[in-house]
Amino acid sequence: MTRRFVIFGSVLFLCVSLAWPPLLQGQHSKTEDMTKEIQSMPLLAGLSKADIQDIQKICKLKEYPAGTALIRKGQKLDRLYLILTGRGEVRLKDRTIPFGKDSLLGEVEFADPVSAVADVFLVSACEVVEIEYAALDRLMRSRPKMGLTIMRNLASILSRKIQGMSR
Repeated sequence: MTRRFVIFGSVLFLCVSLAWPPLLQGQHSKTEDMTKEIQSMPLLAGLSKADIQDIQKICKLKEYPAGTALIRKGQKLDRLYLILTGRGEVRLKDRTIPFGKDSLLGEVEFADPVSAVADVFLVSACEVVEIEYAALDRLMRSRPKMGLTIMRNLASILSRKIQGMSR
């Protein structure tokens, strides 16, 4: 009986040690991609490496299939969405606005906690980084300098969007 367990354990160890590294490499590259994307977010411009590492701890990487309704008009949002890969559309009453890689969604509702102002659909499969408002708010309150930088960046992002809409 003991010999079977030793043989089984050895075979199991061999299988895991052969299969595990590629799995870790795949996950590692996704984590690296997420880190690069987070570092390049205009919302986080000017933050220290330590600040960005702390923000990364509250990020969740999710995958959504094409056709997903990511946000519904009137929905109470509780998170920011950063599109890493894929494409989608913001659907307003009178027009449709396409978006893709590096787009930030949910920022209006983060700045002013109102219900979502538009429907957002994914037209292709997407990888999305999600940051819960409450977790980001707690982090910003505990680090006022970080919070001020993020809010200034958010004001700039919203200002550019308004300017783009008026053209």
